[in-house]
Amino acid sequence: MFNIGGDLYQTAVWVGEYNHFGGPEESDAWMRRYAALDDRYLQAGGAWWQWEQECGDPHSVQYPPTPEWIEEQQAKCGDARFRVRECLNRGYPRAVPGRLTELNAEPCDGDLFVAGRAADFGTADLWFPLDDDEPPTVTGSGITAVIPTRVPGGWRLDVSVHGDYEINVSPAPSA
Repeated sequence: MFNIGGDLYQTAVWVGEYNHFGGPEESDAWMRRYAALDDRYLQAGGAWWQWEQECGDPHSVQYPPTPEWIEEQQAKCGDARFRVRECLNRGYPRAVPGRLTELNAEPCDGDLFVAGRAADFGTADLWFPLDDDEPPTVTGSGITAVIPTRVPGGWRLDVSVHGDYEINVSPAPSA
């Protein structure tokens, strides 16, 4: 396997467009593998391509999509692409203090793990998709405070950290 970003250039790599056009189970497995590689190489990122060419002109995507427009696209193209889109929904660090040393964001609304090293006190700004009125559970080490804020589609988590830190975020336990 080649070295993404590489020690030579110390730069980020961004995959411009990607997708997988298989059945839902195969697509979910493919997306999990892609997400794991994306997290493994902390300088990696990308954009998911939503439409197959034969399904119509992808440049005519309506934004924001209305329920009627989505229904029309599903009737025309099937819903495999919409199923894949659900598996893209995963938590991520919007910003972290110091240096990010490890990341694991499970697709399909799975857990989020962030590790880093900060010389001073700082705040990690994390996004976590969770359609629940109860905030996600945040545990770890090097954490001094957590402030959850409900926003459309999920939660913003301000996690105050210091030194070597690890942050685990998971859906709130069911009562």
